[in-house]
Amino acid sequence: MVICIGKGVYWTILIVVFGLMQLWVDIGVSLYNEPKDATLYFFVKDGVLLFFTLAVTIGVTLDYFFDDEKSKLGNLWKATAFAFMPIAIMSFVITSYLIFSSETSDPNKISVVNNLNISSFAMALIYATFGKAYLFYKSKKGGTLWHQ
Repeated sequence: MVICIGKGVYWTILIVVFGLMQLWVDIGVSLYNEPKDATLYFFVKDGVLLFFTLAVTIGVTLDYFFDDEKSKLGNLWKATAFAFMPIAIMSFVITSYLIFSSETSDPNKISVVNNLNISSFAMALIYATFGKAYLFYKSKKGGTLWHQ
């Protein structure tokens, strides 16, 4: 199982490095050109983190539910974990987007959006790491990740 968790971590690192390339380039350019404007809100206001979070979450979820053997095996806890986490992450993302797109000038708006972005991103990384570790573990016991 430790090897499978390692594979899950490795998969998550690669996804973060390549999936957030737009963010890394934006951070580099902004720090070079306008270092005083470099805040979390400045970098994530275009929604790059929200789209990434949803894409990673739905990718792991679909890997689980499209594999008939893994999704039918197991217990209620596994099915709930693979259904609850995407719903929770999606609710954070939608809430963050709704707050960001609102026209209010509430001074707490930036703080709330930052906290929701960080929370949804952290939840997605944890979900992706351990979800993929579980899928790698089950595929190691029989068949490949997608087909037997």
